[in-house]
Amino acid sequence: MNHSSKNTISAMLISLFLFQNTLIAHAKKENNDNASFKKIEFQKINSGKNFKEGEVIVKFKKDRINLEKSSGKIKVKSFENNKGLEEIDSANNLNAKLLKSKKKTLDLIDELKNDPNVEYVEANIIRNPLSVPNDTYFNLQWPLDNTGQTFTSSTGASISGAVDSDIDALETWNIENSSNQEVTVAIIDTGARFTHEDLTVNMWDGTNCKDENNQAVSGGCPNHGWDYKDGDSNPDDSIFPYCYEYAPDQITCLDEQDVSGHGTFISGIIGGVHNNLKGISGISSKNKIKIMPIRFDLDTFSEIQAINFAKNNGAKVINASFGGTEFSQLEKDAIESFPGIFVAAAGNESTNNETLHFYPSDYASSNIISVAATDQNDVLATFSNYGSLSVDLAAPGKNVTSTFNNSDTQYAVGDGTSFAAPYIAAASALLYSANISLSSSALKDIILASGDSLPTLSGKTVSGKRLNLNNAYQLAIKIATPTALPAGGTYASTQSVTLSSSTTGADIFYTLDGSQPSISSTKYTIPISVTDTATLKSIAVKDGMTDSEIFSSSYIINIPQIVTLPDPIETAKAADFDLYQKYDGYLKYEKGQKYKKYEKAKEKYGFKNSAEKSKYKQAYNNFKLFKKNPVKYPKFALLIKEYKKYKKYQEQLAPLSKYSKYSNYSKKEYSNYKYFSSVEFKAGYERYLMY
Repeated sequence: MNHSSKNTISAMLISLFLFQNTLIAHAKKENNDNASFKKIEFQKINSGKNFKEGEVIVKFKKDRINLEKSSGKIKVKSFENNKGLEEIDSANNLNAKLLKSKKKTLDLIDELKNDPNVEYVEANIIRNPLSVPNDTYFNLQWPLDNTGQTFTSSTGASISGAVDSDIDALETWNIENSSNQEVTVAIIDTGARFTHEDLTVNMWDGTNCKDENNQAVSGGCPNHGWDYKDGDSNPDDSIFPYCYEYAPDQITCLDEQDVSGHGTFISGIIGGVHNNLKGISGISSKNKIKIMPIRFDLDTFSEIQAINFAKNNGAKVINASFGGTEFSQLEKDAIESFPGIFVAAAGNESTNNETLHFYPSDYASSNIISVAATDQNDVLATFSNYGSLSVDLAAPGKNVTSTFNNSDTQYAVGDGTSFAAPYIAAASALLYSANISLSSSALKDIILASGDSLPTLSGKTVSGKRLNLNNAYQLAIKIATPTALPAGGTYASTQSVTLSSSTTGADIFYTLDGSQPSISSTKYTIPISVTDTATLKSIAVKDGMTDSEIFSSSYIINIPQIVTLPDPIETAKAADFDLYQKYDGYLKYEKGQKYKKYEKAKEKYGFKNSAEKSKYKQAYNNFKLFKKNPVKYPKFALLIKEYKKYKKYQEQLAPLSKYSKYSNYSKKEYSNYKYFSSVEFKAGYERYLMY
């Protein structure tokens, strides 16, 4: 990242996620109304700079210095010695190193950015942390089931919300299947108190553990994650002062500003143990979501290491309840290398992210879901950031009850988009648990499409919606409708029909007489031989999922009969019939050629599936916004490639789509008739039609 002056970064603000908590002393359920409250505040911090002084992240050009090769390791040592740099850490998979120097960060960036070995260089940016169960404090968890109940707010006041201003967790639990797969959520934060009574059962195992460089860790990770602040395998959510010994003088060193507990609080929202007669409940009623705490050093380099750790150890979702206003290319690259969903909090400055970006929430990466916060009345929280193009949707983030780190029996109430994000992270994990074959793009589409539309979110988020877990779950467990090849039509010969469903592991049952298919019908195992006119109907089923819609298609088998001419009087008619057959074959050959032209265009300009098409269409529309107003929409300037592809799709494929109905003609041997296009054959064809 290039910096033209020292003021580029120093003018930017850091927004510490609001974390105003009220401790709830552990109490038996019958005494809950008399629970004692103690208020703890985590202040917002605004500083002059938001990077670690004297540290830079250098991304090397791979054709010059390849850190995964021994020759590259020799070259980089020479580079460091010549520049007077000392290595702190490395991310070889991204071909980057964290280096330090006695020079000022911005001076060092100016010196290194034009080096022929360097792809880019940037500061090490600081990221600020931002069935009814029998769990003791479930009645306080209005985000899961809002009955209008009275509960204690983060300020200690007694309040109540609006009925059904929740994510419909109870409705989801009624259909959640105990056979669903376990899914791990990596929580990059201040760690977790993994001995907490409401977390210990749902911690990631860590027995077979790999580090950020995908190397096996001897002895595994017995404490369920990793600590990139202290450099060990113990991500305990203990004291975490928001202070660095190398902080610039103009940043107030808040030694007593302890941000620990943040990660433990988030862990409870995601994976609090359900139905254990204690505390609160996480999102899975079957305890299928496992927590992987990764303690990072509140900077982008340790965040990148944490992302790699999560990826290497099988996490499907990452929760990122932190951020700042400074862009990091390496952070963006690392997030996009993660194969699952990356959930990021939108920020707590009550600002429009289109005006002042907040990262990593605002990166235009397909696997990021950016989350705003709503309160118990389904209103956008007053502290929450928003953005009609950059913030995807909202989730409950006001007066949220969860686990805390002061003891193994402690709970707290807090506010912040920090606590809205984990509801989306947990929902994503639950959807993966029910349908592991979902792609990250399909899952994101489901989350955004299935929420509850709220007037207060209209024009404030991309979707204008608040998470509805039940709606999302219903869509996720809906099996894809079977498809048939060929899809149906009129044929001059017996057809071999292949059935398939894009849902992995689904069984297909079918009928050929037009009756409704069920699991009592014929199970599809091999291609179906359709020898006579039939109406094919099929359904896909899978244990723990909702049956697919019924696919229906008709096959008309019309095998031409041999024409016998009874006497010489019919000679002329017979001659015309021969011409008719040949010209008819020529017409079908022409249609087959048109279909092949369509197929070639589809291969070149089409898309793999509707989700990809939707993605490119959105990119196309966004780039048009940029062209119309480059100043207002600069973030879409890089979408030209997607814009051109979708434009080509419209220009080249759409006009040819009418030829898709000729697919059967492309599969027949009509090429022998391509020479029968003359006037003679056409005339005979027309005469024969008149008989």
